[in-house]
Amino acid sequence: MINLTINGEQIQVEPGTTVIRAAERLGIDIPHLCYHPELSAPGGCRMCIVEVAGRPAPVTSCNLPCEEGMAITTHSPQLFEMRRDVI
Repeated sequence: MINLTINGEQIQVEPGTTVIRAAERLGIDIPHLCYHPELSAPGGCRMCIVEVAGRPAPVTSCNLPCEEGMAITTHSPQLFEMRRDVI
């Protein structure tokens, strides 16, 4: 099992679980359009970006596998602005 933190909440997930799926298990909603058939690849909409401690820029949560010790923030003023720009 992989241990990580999302918005300050600890969670354990199976290897290979994406960040968006781990967040869903905690009841955290990350905006996304990955289910839309017109998008060619996961991460294409750029709506599901999250901040990961230690990484210089936000990354898409739909195709990011969870890693041991990750600390993830799903909502912040910076993410809100970036998502708004995408829309």
